[in-house]
Amino acid sequence: MTRVALVLLVLVAAPLGAQSQIRTGFRATHDVSLRIWVPVGLVRVVTWDRDSIGIDGVTGRNGKFFGGSSGSAAKLGIDARNANDVTLPGGDLTVSVPRRARVWIKMTAGHVDADGVAGELEVFVVGGSIAVRNASGVVSVESIDAPVTIDQASGSLRIRGGRGSVTLHDVDGTATIATVSGAVELSGARIPDSRVETIGGSITVDARPLRHGALDLQTHAGDITVIVDGAHVPLLDLVSRGGRVINPFIKAARGAPGITARSFKGAINVRAGSGVKGGKPVGSP
Repeated sequence: MTRVALVLLVLVAAPLGAQSQIRTGFRATHDVSLRIWVPVGLVRVVTWDRDSIGIDGVTGRNGKFFGGSSGSAAKLGIDARNANDVTLPGGDLTVSVPRRARVWIKMTAGHVDADGVAGELEVFVVGGSIAVRNASGVVSVESIDAPVTIDQASGSLRIRGGRGSVTLHDVDGTATIATVSGAVELSGARIPDSRVETIGGSITVDARPLRHGALDLQTHAGDITVIVDGAHVPLLDLVSRGGRVINPFIKAARGAPGITARSFKGAINVRAGSGVKGGKPVGSP
């Protein structure tokens, strides 16, 4: 009798922890406002030229899918299947949205991968990672420990972070970046008109060439490294109260785009890049 009872208990409990396949969709306008909530796991956002939202994936332990749409507004995600289970519900979702959708994503400990969003994208993650590619329009990202990578984007960017690093490559437009101890790196053929601020994180900018705009770089205790084209050096305004400032380019052409760098304790180093090796700029110190 006891053995039968144990078997029944296992059969009842198994669905609560098992994965469930998700394949569904909703109607939506071309600029639908969409909220996505998945506590843990992976959320991929891809775009298509359809007036609809498609969802494909699986739920994780203690997770159940929810979602719906009114057309201009939609919401989807993963909730707890068992309210008494303290395990965070999660899943692995691929969400296809109209290209000009306005998307809001929130995760506790998860990974966000977004590609091709041309409307608005707002992401909040505590731990995990955030990767955004081929974005345009407005991108707003906030993380506590998650590293942030944005590649080939244009428009208006706002990034706030804690310990996670921030990497921007081939980004055009305007950017406001602030971290506590996370390192910040800007590189690529396009550099945004930017304000970068950290408390303890280092700042590295490969400004070859800086075609337009200006860079305002500030840190309390981090080091700042600026790589420039030796033949087209922008105006440089460099001050460190407690760190060493190395600038071999005393003179710069008037009217060129400018770089302002300020550090309270960290060093500031400006150097000329002389090529690329292993995907990283190489230059004289």
